[in-house]
Amino acid sequence: MAETGSFSKGAARAHVSQPALSTAIGKLEDDLGVQLFNRLARQVTLTSEGHRLMASAKTIVGECETVRSALKQTAEREVLSIGICDTMDLPSLAATLEQFRRNHGFVRLKVWEDNSQTLINQLANGRQDIVFLADTGDENLPPSWEKHVLSTEHYVIATAQDHRLAEQKSAPLTTLHDLPFIARRHCEYRKVFGQLLSQQNIRPKVTYRTSQDQRALDLIRAGLGVGLFPKSLVSDDLHVLEVEDHELKRNLICCWKEPQSAGVSAFLEFTEISATS
Repeated sequence: MAETGSFSKGAARAHVSQPALSTAIGKLEDDLGVQLFNRLARQVTLTSEGHRLMASAKTIVGECETVRSALKQTAEREVLSIGICDTMDLPSLAATLEQFRRNHGFVRLKVWEDNSQTLINQLANGRQDIVFLADTGDENLPPSWEKHVLSTEHYVIATAQDHRLAEQKSAPLTTLHDLPFIARRHCEYRKVFGQLLSQQNIRPKVTYRTSQDQRALDLIRAGLGVGLFPKSLVSDDLHVLEVEDHELKRNLICCWKEPQSAGVSAFLEFTEISATS
């Protein structure tokens, strides 16, 4: 109405009836205790108080639109789904994910933990954008996928500090024969390890099976058996023996598919990860 100079034209622009608009303006003036409009015979104009209110109203409306736009952009942020193998040491990777989240507000992270084969399947069917895997050479990765080797680590035998093997720095695989053993059911090396034991007729005494690494370590710490672990997962209060007659190892790798989304590209650039053959 302030822009049209007429109650009738203002009502038409606001898509309300003229009586309803006049009543609303009257109530507003009564509430504020000031007159907002000069009601002339042929024209309606703003009073000085009306001009002040209109300037403030425009500022408020503008700020509301800014907030609305920002909230809409947040809701529409690209989702970057990252899968992490459940046998990877998490703290350093978690710190990287948090820093990336802080630096790239246009990407919303969605992190999923599972075994390597499940993550491979999820990347294949599009449920994950990037996956961090433990590759023992037994996994079937499509040759078209891009991958980057983060590190290589060996599997070791973990024992309690007071175990009879704790005086040794290494031992052959045959040492496990007839020895109480804590089996990690989710170990990605389980199949290869089982084949090695079978080939050499080595039969550990499996006293406990678990899919939780911390529980397995607690059992070993309590002296209930020994276990085979990636070295990075063994805590300092346990003893580590290298396997002297076999090279038991895994590669920690990052995999993704082409073409890359903006979120994948930003993450790879941030972490300085590049494809390797």
